[in-house]
This record gives sequence, structure tokens and C-alpha cells, in this order.
Amino acid sequence: MAIALNAGPVPDSRREIGVSILKWLGRGLALLLVLFWGAFFIEHLNEWYRQPQGYPPPWVTIAMGFHLGMIVGLLLSLRWDRLGVLITIISTVGFMVASGAVIPLMLINLAPAACFAAARLLNRRAGTAPPGLTA
Repeated sequence: MAIALNAGPVPDSRREIGVSILKWLGRGLALLLVLFWGAFFIEHLNEWYRQPQGYPPPWVTIAMGFHLGMIVGLLLSLRWDRLGVLITIISTVGFMVASGAVIPLMLINLAPAACFAAARLLNRRAGTAPPGLTA
């Protein structure tokens, strides 16, 4: 593997470039989703907890916990993709169950997971895994 001036290792093959692109695409999508779901989370906090209407029903608090879990999972996937994806998926399913509705928009949370999974599959075919994709 060649070393560029102060730029770190340069990938030797198209596979390594593809893996790198997929990992960064997954991270980018996760970051965009953090911003997207974070805006909703802040709005729901204002709607349910800052208004003088009293406390929200328990199912709202549970759903908000899962909503926060989605954001935390997406943030974790920026560094630890397996852990982050696992928390994101569990929280997404929990949110849909707690809110009592299957919201097709929630499936967008699978996009970073698909990118990370494709990167892992590409590495498995080659029989090696770069340091960022080990267990």
C-alpha cells in the first residue's frame, strides 16, 4: 500500500476504494439522519414538554425515548457501525411499536445499515477486513 504525503495510506485496489466509499456514504447518511431526526426530536420536546398542558401520556414518553435512541444509534454508527446500526434498528422498531403506527419514512434509517453491510460483504469476498471494519 503506497503512502501519500501526509494523507495516510492510499488504497491499492478498486475493492478498497469501494469499501471506503460505502463506509463514508453510510456515515454521511447517518449524520444527515441525525440532523433530520434531531429536528423532529426538538420539535416534539417543545410540543409535549414545554407547553402548559401538563404531562404527556406515558406512551409519548416511551416513544420519545426510542426517538432519542434512534439519534444515539445513528451517532454511534459514525464510529462503531455495528453497535450503532443495532441500536438504531432496535430503537426504530420500538418507536414504531410505541407510537402505534408503522411509518414508512422510518425505513430510511436502514440506508446507513445497508451501506455498512455492503462494505462488509465486499471485504468478506476479498477475505480481508480493514481495521475500521473489524468486530
